[in-house]
Amino acid sequence: MIDVVDVAALKLKEAGYETSVKRLDELDSREGVVLRRLPATVTARYADLGQSVAYVFQAIVKRRDEERAIDDCEKITNLLVHADLASRNGSYVFTNAEVYTEPQELELNESGYFIWEARIRVNIYRKDLL
Repeated sequence: MIDVVDVAALKLKEAGYETSVKRLDELDSREGVVLRRLPATVTARYADLGQSVAYVFQAIVKRRDEERAIDDCEKITNLLVHADLASRNGSYVFTNAEVYTEPQELELNESGYFIWEARIRVNIYRKDLL
C-alpha cells in the first residue's frame, strides 16, 4: 500500500499537530487535522513497468477560531510541500510535493467550527505490481 498520507501525518505529528487519516464523513466533533486520501493519477508509464503517479490528498483543519484555522492550514500546507515524504515501507520513491489547491474554506455543516482545507500533490515513482 502506498503510505504517502501516513508519512505526511507523521510529519505533522512531529510538528505538533494532532493529525489523523480518515474519511471526510468520519470527522468528529472536536478540533484537529485530518488527512484524506483522494484519487491518484498515473502520469507516465515506463518500459521497466514503473510509473510516475500524482498522488493527491486533502489536509483539513478544523478549529473553533477562524483565524487559527486559516493560519494552521497555511502552515500545514507549507510544511507538507517542503517535507521529505519518502516512503517508510518502500512502496514508492518520492520525487516532490506541491500545492494542488491553495488553502480555502470548506463548506461543511459543522456548527461552531471553522474548517479550512488545502490539497497537496505528491509526485512519486513506483513499480507496477503485476
